[in-house]
Amino acid sequence: MKGTNMFGGVLIAVHKAIHSQCVDEFDNLCNLIVLEVGSDFDMFQLVTCYSPPTEPIPLDIFDRLLQCNPNSIFIGDFNAKHNSWSRSADNQKGRALFSWLSSSPIHSSLEIINKYIPTSTRSNATIDLIIAPSHMSSTSFSVLPSIGNDHHPVLWHPSFKISSTHHRSLIKYTRWNLLNIFLIFTATYWQSLAASMSYSAAFFLLYERFLSLCTSRLTFITFRKTIKPSLPQHIIYMIKQKRQYLKLFRQTRHPHFAVVLRDMSKMHLYEIKSHPIKLNEIHLIWMSDKYFKYLFKPTNILSQQYEQLIYLT
Repeated sequence: MKGTNMFGGVLIAVHKAIHSQCVDEFDNLCNLIVLEVGSDFDMFQLVTCYSPPTEPIPLDIFDRLLQCNPNSIFIGDFNAKHNSWSRSADNQKGRALFSWLSSSPIHSSLEIINKYIPTSTRSNATIDLIIAPSHMSSTSFSVLPSIGNDHHPVLWHPSFKISSTHHRSLIKYTRWNLLNIFLIFTATYWQSLAASMSYSAAFFLLYERFLSLCTSRLTFITFRKTIKPSLPQHIIYMIKQKRQYLKLFRQTRHPHFAVVLRDMSKMHLYEIKSHPIKLNEIHLIWMSDKYFKYLFKPTNILSQQYEQLIYLT
C-alpha cells in the first residue's frame, strides 16, 4: 500500500498455504494494510501500519478494527516513543499511544511485545512495535541486524499456531551401513559381556538400549511434501496392531495376549513373504520378531557371531 510521504508504504507477505484475505472496508487507506488470516474460529486480523513522524497514529481506525475482531495484531513503524517500551525520551505520539492502550478494557488487553530493544539504527528508540492481545502474545522475539535501511528487522515467535494447507511429512533416514560396521567392531565386547552376565534379562535390556541409542545417533530427519510407503498400508496397520498387543502383554503377561502375538507373527510372516519387495531391503522393522533370522539374514558383512547375538536380542 502506498504511503503519504516518500518514506511511507507498507507491505505484508503471506505464505500461499496460509488462508488470508484483505478487508475491503480498510482496503484503500494509505500506510495501512488489514488482512484476515486463518479461518473460522482461528481467524485474526493482521494490521501493518506506518505512521509518519508528523502525522498522528490512526487510533480511530484501530478502534474500528477491534470492533470487527478483538483478535487483532498491530505491527509497524509507529514513530512512537514512551518509557513504557523505549529507552528514549517520550514524544507526543508515544504519549497518545500509551493513553490509548490504557483507556478501556479492550485496549488494556493489548500488550507491546518487543520492549526496550532499539529498532532504529540512528538512536536507542524502539519505534517499530508489535502490539497483540494478551492471550495471543509471546515474549519470544529477536531484533536482527540492519539489512541496509535505518531500521532493524524484528522477528516474533507467536504462541499460537496458524492453520495451513502446506503439510510436510517427516522422513527418517538411518545410515544402516555405518551401523553395521560399528556393530561388527563392538560385537566381541558384547559377546563377552553377554557371557559374563549369563545372558540375563539385564544384559538384553542393556543391549536393547545400546541398539536404540546407536540407531538414533545415525538417524537423520528430513521433511518431504509427499511420501511413498515402502510397505502396503494393510501391513503397516498389522505392525501397529502387533505393537499394541506386545505392549499389553508386557504390562499384563496375560496368556491371551501371548496367543494373539503368536498368531499375528504367523500372519505377518505370510504377508511379508507374499510382498514383492526384497526382505533384506526393509530396514529392521521386525527387529523383535521371532522370525528375524529368516527375514533378515546378514550376508558377507556380518559375522556368524553377530548374527547369533542379534537373533538372541
